[in-house]
Amino acid sequence: MKKIVSIIVIVLGIFSLLVLFSACTDESASTADSTLTISEGDLTEREEFLLSSLTEQSFMYDFAIEGGHEGLALYVEKFVYGEQEEYPVGSIIIEEIDESGSLLFAINRPDIESDERSFIFGVESDGNWSTVTSMDRMTIEEDELAATLSESAASDGNDMTVTEGTVILASIIHANGEKGISTLTHEFYEDVEGNLDEIEAYETVYLLTVEFFHDGDLD
Repeated sequence: MKKIVSIIVIVLGIFSLLVLFSACTDESASTADSTLTISEGDLTEREEFLLSSLTEQSFMYDFAIEGGHEGLALYVEKFVYGEQEEYPVGSIIIEEIDESGSLLFAINRPDIESDERSFIFGVESDGNWSTVTSMDRMTIEEDELAATLSESAASDGNDMTVTEGTVILASIIHANGEKGISTLTHEFYEDVEGNLDEIEAYETVYLLTVEFFHDGDLD
């Protein structure tokens, strides 16, 4: 437990450093031409090294809003063999956000004797970071070889420009490596419910999701 707490504290410290670096290198964020634009965060090699050294998985995104949204919720939905769990693994809700900001999600490196992970959520808006942590177990059968595949929906430098408030940012698949893991299609990210067959063979799939909402309009 002490190790997990220490990792969380260190990662949260890195998050604070990242926003300081961002403030120094990008004093004015441009607003998007459309309602909402999300892109992968532009990290330096040093920032990427710090995150990769202390976390098992991490994702960072920048967002810009033309107008009309007051808050956001960043959360992770969990699917087991294609069946969605009743509640998200973890979430953070910010009721008031600026026109631009950053989103961070990280999973700490587990203790050798434990399969329990800390899920760390971070949101930066107007120069201020808010963070939340939650716990979950990433397990498969004892006699199986575990494998993990993670991918970002905003890959290869392609921005996500959307008009709707809910966006799937990334997926993490934890499954039996001997059976193989395939990347999810673009259609899956656009319509999860209509393409659940893509994840029915996997023990655990996590979907990192952000929802931008109007005041009092969060689902």
